[in-house]
Amino acid sequence: MVPGAGRGRRCDTHVEADHCPGGGAFNAEVAALMYLSINTIKSYIRSAYRKIGVANRTQAVLWGVEHGFQPDYHRIDHWRGGP
Repeated sequence: MVPGAGRGRRCDTHVEADHCPGGGAFNAEVAALMYLSINTIKSYIRSAYRKIGVANRTQAVLWGVEHGFQPDYHRIDHWRGGP
């Protein structure tokens, strides 16, 4: 669930795709890390933008910061083959 959003639950994949832009990942990298097509990632991100009422990645990151999101560095490191 998105902290402070009050917009209900979203599936884990949408939440993960939402978190990656805040970590500076590009769509192709996110797709590779999640074993999904780049078009699926783009679709998830556009859907997330609509749900939170933003138009671009910068606005989405700012929205996330304002609503208490912080990068999950342990999870990101794990995606990249770390511990």
